[in-house]
Amino acid sequence: MTNKRIISLSVILLIIGAIIFLLREKPPLPVAQIPKKPAPETHVIDEVNLKYDGKKVMGLPAGNEVATIRKLKVANQATENWKPALEKALVAQGGGTVKDIQIQKLDSFIWTESGVALYVETVKITLKNEQNSQVSFNAMVDSETGKILKNWNQPVIDNFDKKDNFKVKIDPRYLND
Repeated sequence: MTNKRIISLSVILLIIGAIIFLLREKPPLPVAQIPKKPAPETHVIDEVNLKYDGKKVMGLPAGNEVATIRKLKVANQATENWKPALEKALVAQGGGTVKDIQIQKLDSFIWTESGVALYVETVKITLKNEQNSQVSFNAMVDSETGKILKNWNQPVIDNFDKKDNFKVKIDPRYLND
């Protein structure tokens, strides 16, 4: 009989505990914040010189440049953070052999391609390695992230050793020993 009393008492205490748990005061639910509409962006458009916010726009489709500039939406922001990010990427890509990096900004403009507009910088990059060999090339860099979008004037490094065994024999008159 005592087992039945203990079980009954345990069930009653469990039910009372559940009721207290369910009736306790709950914290209020957070009120949903209604996002404010951003103020409409105003951009200065120079239709004569084909400029958007003071920067020349490149890559516009011929014939309807002005209409394209009027509805232009730029996908990134022009910041000064691009240079340290570019240096960091070049050092990482160099694998520890890069001794010195010089980045010379040449131009800044908006570049459009395939319907996407980006703030970009054109730069001349000069890299020097541990042996003081120096190479340079030009690049177009994203003004926000520092990522290289295009590059040109790349150096061609040809490790030519005239003593290697080639299938075509080089006339010794042209070897300048």
